[in-house]
Amino acid sequence: MRRRLRETLKTTLIVVLTLSLIALTTMTWFYDPSLRETLGFGFLNDVARAFGLTSPEPDSIHFVPIRQYAEAAYPVRTVLTLNGQHTGAQYEPALVNSIYENKLIRQSLGEAMGSARGLTVQTQTEWQQALMSDGLYFEYDAPVSLPMLSLWLSVEPSQALPDVPVKWLALVWQEDAMALFFISEADGQPYRCHTALSSPDIFLSSFDLAPCRFGWEDASYARAPHVLIFDTPPAPQNASFVPGFRLDGPDIASIPEMNAFLRLLGINPSTNAHFPNSAGTTYLDNNRSCLFSAGGAISYRHTPSAEPSADAQRPADLVELSRALLSTLAPLLEQAHLSLGTVTTKGSDTTITFYYLLQGIRVQLSGGAPVTLVFRNGTLVEASIRVLRLSTELTVPDLLPMHVAYLLLESLHSDDFDLVLIYEERENGQLVPGWSKG
Repeated sequence: MRRRLRETLKTTLIVVLTLSLIALTTMTWFYDPSLRETLGFGFLNDVARAFGLTSPEPDSIHFVPIRQYAEAAYPVRTVLTLNGQHTGAQYEPALVNSIYENKLIRQSLGEAMGSARGLTVQTQTEWQQALMSDGLYFEYDAPVSLPMLSLWLSVEPSQALPDVPVKWLALVWQEDAMALFFISEADGQPYRCHTALSSPDIFLSSFDLAPCRFGWEDASYARAPHVLIFDTPPAPQNASFVPGFRLDGPDIASIPEMNAFLRLLGINPSTNAHFPNSAGTTYLDNNRSCLFSAGGAISYRHTPSAEPSADAQRPADLVELSRALLSTLAPLLEQAHLSLGTVTTKGSDTTITFYYLLQGIRVQLSGGAPVTLVFRNGTLVEASIRVLRLSTELTVPDLLPMHVAYLLLESLHSDDFDLVLIYEERENGQLVPGWSKG
């Protein structure tokens, strides 16, 4: 009797384990479409549909409510003014970032953005007078919207702040209070806001900055009012692409950065559905494809199985998602880093571009923006990324003197212009610095 019962229990346990194995195997095939196709069980797709089932196909890379933002761009120039004397830094990203990241300065900028009120239009003369007062000035290489800057500083923007892009802004001590000044890229007008800041303590920090002056203070640079003039002119080094860097090959997912990149895109790096071809290596997963090409080119496409919901995403949210995705590639970039370029919205599509900065200098590539990301109703549907490893060389080019460059640009343009350095792509992977109107 006991022996028969023991045998019955054994048989029952074997049946349960067998059914569990079948269930787990079926779930594996069901939840990994690439595995179904690879093993020849694609018919399970039809079986699942017949029962009204569909395997999970997330419509985005990680679209959850964002509670914390990080900078997708940093200032490239800064000026500290005390008693009418300017000291500043440019083309020194580590130094400029150390000022921007200073705890007191960062908190003060955030509080100014969050408490801004009483927006008023200023004249160019009032803007220049503000920059002669005790204050701290920052300049971005590409315009960034004020609400986005506020979120990067961990504060919700004040309702008094307009949603406009800015390149130039300053915290200025005037009339025993701190005021926020900026120039809107939308209309070119300077603006001033009152803030809740009531102490000039941020100017007590000590930084290793060099004496400088603005272009509008020097008649010989009158048409480039925001150029910074130092006693020692900038001397950027030549640069080049690091040779031998490739992103094609069947083992691309074994690179940790690429593994993390694919996962953020919603593609399983371990999928068997990756195929070497003449263009590179393509990874397929659900309705996503990602092509890795020789030379560091990445092309991603996603066709959602259903029209994405039209839930509104702030541009700052989409920029943060883009920054998080691109940050996985940062260890591959050597001395350069990606910085936010443009954010444009047309209908349900938002297109975001990034570009490279090297030594705080924009890299001008022959093919245009190296990164373009397209979001449709908040879902990433297309990406084109050129991953480049850039490195400076020991050689210093024969750079045209800044004032000669200014005179040449002045003869070509009737309006005011920016006078900035850029790296221009040449043949054989060389990057040569030169002057540009910005």
